Amino acid sequence: MKNKITIIGSGNLGLPLAYGIANSGITTEKVTITRRSENFSEDELQTFNCTTNNRFAVRGADIVILAVRPDQLSTLAGEIKDDLENQLVISTITGATILKLQGLLGADVTIARSMPNIGIKTGNSMTCLAFDEKSLPFKEKVESIFNALGKTLIISENNFAQATVLCGSGIAIIAKFARAYMQAGIQNGFSEHDALAMAIQVLKGTVSLLEEGVHPEVMIDKVTTPGGCTISTLVEMEHQGFASSLLKSVESGVAKAKTL
Repeated sequence: MKNKITIIGSGNLGLPLAYGIANSGITTEKVTITRRSENFSEDELQTFNCTTNNRFAVRGADIVILAVRPDQLSTLAGEIKDDLENQLVISTITGATILKLQGLLGADVTIARSMPNIGIKTGNSMTCLAFDEKSLPFKEKVESIFNALGKTLIISENNFAQATVLCGSGIAIIAKFARAYMQAGIQNGFSEHDALAMAIQVLKGTVSLLEEGVHPEVMIDKVTTPGGCTISTLVEMEHQGFASSLLKSVESGVAKAKTL
């Protein structure tokens, strides 16, 4: 793919996305990234075309990816809408529906929605995608970008609030678990380094079995023996409300996402 890609907003999501694209061979062109300030690092300057001029960055692009915060959208739209012609716009902005984006950028603009996470930097994002009738013909192009950066799932746009939490916030949720797992290791006499090493490898082993198709309940049964330490641990987790806490936390996040 030789499409020129511009990412508007090189922050917590936009920058990992830019590195993911740069490292994946998706395009032979340098990715253009924008930022409001000129505090680009030396590595960023060598890897990307860097600019603070959003209008200039949009004009030279075939694909424009919007990766700004929701509260920056209206200002950004007013800035770039006159420079959008035939570019494909892919939004990562929480709460901004395709209809809302077309209202801000122009009804003729082709827009798809995506919800990746920061695992995109290492090619391990889970990205949910949604299209309308105008952007549907570009489905394969959008999928090819994000499939090179992890896995994709096409969903109804009505489910984007849920995807925002389960995919976008998912890294933080799993990292919170990993941090608690580390603390359990430290509490039981291991160094922080060793506790983290155990957490990482246990997560990797679990994921590898899940990818082979082993159902979580089957996995649990295989390591749970009558009267053993695993069942004692699991019973206490349930007693402390582990599963219900996670479900309620995701529900709270989804409710918040629906207000953005």
